[in-house]
Amino acid sequence: MALDGIVREYAGSFYELGKEKGNILDLINEFEVFAGLFQSEKAFNDLMLSPVFSRDNKHDIITNALKDKVSEYTCNFINTLIENDRLEYVAKICDELYLIDDEMNNRMNVYVTVAAPLCNQLLDEFKKVLSNYFKKEIIITERIDSEILGGVVIKAGDELIDASLLGQLNMLKSNLLNSKVGSGLAYES
Repeated sequence: MALDGIVREYAGSFYELGKEKGNILDLINEFEVFAGLFQSEKAFNDLMLSPVFSRDNKHDIITNALKDKVSEYTCNFINTLIENDRLEYVAKICDELYLIDDEMNNRMNVYVTVAAPLCNQLLDEFKKVLSNYFKKEIIITERIDSEILGGVVIKAGDELIDASLLGQLNMLKSNLLNSKVGSGLAYES
């Protein structure tokens, strides 16, 4: 099974459990705390991914480290990841949990890259237009990149809309380099 399928399967199972228990956001937040610890603490990460330590040792470490900090369901899920040698996917599973939650709640994260910060009125207008286009609640993350010179680059899911000045200049350059002007047209008598 491809990596994306593995990640999606684990995240989907955990999400369904949370929905059944009625506390999906709590479980996602608990898992995010673990994922953050896993990413930020290199020694912890190395220990948990080390083949030197047995699964039983890792289960004990998790149980003791997370006791009274996360629910039994989250602890059991992490132990399932240990049992199936899937701890290396913790960050991707965490990201996937948020994507699934957005899908289930008809939300979409959109990244808007501009050369200079936008005023709230323009951000609201982007949100309105994108919401109408995608038929979803839009959550905008604004990114500033002066290298695009002007205009906007919008990343929404798999779609990329490059309406930046840099993008337009690159397209013009490419078109000019790829076009061939016949010598007869240039020197008509």
